[in-house]
Amino acid sequence: MKNNLLPSLVMLLAGLVCSIISLRQGVDLMSFTTRLLTVLVVFYIIGAILKVILSCAFKAMEDRQKKAEAAEAKTDDSEVFDNDDDNDKPIS
Repeated sequence: MKNNLLPSLVMLLAGLVCSIISLRQGVDLMSFTTRLLTVLVVFYIIGAILKVILSCAFKAMEDRQKKAEAAEAKTDDSEVFDNDDDNDKPIS
């Protein structure tokens, strides 16, 4: 899964929420700009951390899946088919 856009999306969503709250509170322009810049930087860092965590989790999940497929293929190749026909038994 590609999660390259995750930090940007988290940052923009947080910026939208911050902007709406600041506009409803009637914050002056300098405070609004400072608050918005701080929120954007902090949530970009949070998004980058989430991206790294998700990348590691997906990579580990893919590795486990590949190991399981390899083990399954190995057991499929090494199985010996028993022939339980009664025709092979000697008649007594």
